[in-house]
Amino acid sequence: MKLAVLLIVNAALLGLFVHILRKPSLLTNYSNGRFWLTWLGVGVITLMDELTSVFYAPAEAYRFIGPAAIFFIALTSIVIRYFSSRLV
Repeated sequence: MKLAVLLIVNAALLGLFVHILRKPSLLTNYSNGRFWLTWLGVGVITLMDELTSVFYAPAEAYRFIGPAAIFFIALTSIVIRYFSSRLV
């Protein structure tokens, strides 16, 4: 039962991504002989970097810093959010 639900959810997400990526000028725009990223394209790139760090950063921080790592993780998250919003 659980496997069937996960397969259906993954198939639905795949269909959604294919539908989104087939829309013209959604992630990139071609103008004056150059490709330009749209705001959505830049946001996707920025969020991929931030969201992938969630998986390995806490364990590595705890390994090197110890129990106080949670404060460093929160501070780093705030700084990265600030820099990302300024770059975009």
